[in-house]
Amino acid sequence: SAVKELVENSIDAGASRIEITVSNSCRDIRIADNGSGIHPDDIEAAFIKHATSKLEDENGLFNIKTLGFRGEALASIISVSKVSCTTRTKDFDYGIKAEAENSEIKTVKTGCAIGTVMEIKDLFFNQSARLKFLKSEKTEFAYIQELIQALAIANPSIAFILKNVSNTVINTIQNSDLNSRIMQIYSNDIINHLRKVNKSDDLTGIHVSGFISEPDYTRSSRKSIYTFVNSRIIKCPVLSKAIDTAYKNMMPMGRYPFAVLNLEINPEEIDVNVHPQKREIRYKNTNQIFNFVQSAVSYALISSGQRQTSSFLQDSM
Repeated sequence: SAVKELVENSIDAGASRIEITVSNSCRDIRIADNGSGIHPDDIEAAFIKHATSKLEDENGLFNIKTLGFRGEALASIISVSKVSCTTRTKDFDYGIKAEAENSEIKTVKTGCAIGTVMEIKDLFFNQSARLKFLKSEKTEFAYIQELIQALAIANPSIAFILKNVSNTVINTIQNSDLNSRIMQIYSNDIINHLRKVNKSDDLTGIHVSGFISEPDYTRSSRKSIYTFVNSRIIKCPVLSKAIDTAYKNMMPMGRYPFAVLNLEINPEEIDVNVHPQKREIRYKNTNQIFNFVQSAVSYALISSGQRQTSSFLQDSM
């Protein structure tokens, strides 16, 4: 959760390069970006609960375009770890270094590049109960790796580097398109087994794009099904059900497709403020979304020549 919140802050700041380094059994986390940085007047307020928000007015709650918007993440993180933040904006020839521990914040001027470096040390050092329930280092890092893979696929224009101590696990190239980004994360061969999804509705402004695998190219789990709404990572039963329905009777029991789908929709038509981690979403018109995505995936499968039976055509109508 800490990595997710901080990396999403970097994305919201317009970064084109984000480097994540994890060490000390995943209790030390460093995230460096070349984004817009934090203004010196705002740095202390950034760590105070509810003191900041990316919303400009109350109407912004119904038109959320940033990944973060509540202003809670940094306050939560400094309550359970030792945090330093070094940041600089393009309008200043100096940066600010803020150090926070036990929710106390100290700041000094410093030299640094434009952007922000967030360093978390000794996560849960003051929360022995939470620390006890951390899983093994291998398991915790696997969670982080899965997260960064998903964020990298959702944002192919950003270079992501993930390191476990000094070992580079993910290293993607900036400004790659989606199919190139998928090959960077997986393999060059995978793209030969994928079919493009691209459907728009001019009347509603809905657009779904991405790739889905041929029915005979399967996975043993759902981990390779990536669903995004406006490039936000989402666990969405509506999108998942739409994909499952399109592949109905095409795969053996216990096998799943590879899929990367991003649904673009007017932010006013959805509510992302329904879960603390912003991983769930609600639609104004759920049936419309289901039918739209299901038909887009079905059409991609038909176009691939994998599904030509009359029973499929009847199911698609």
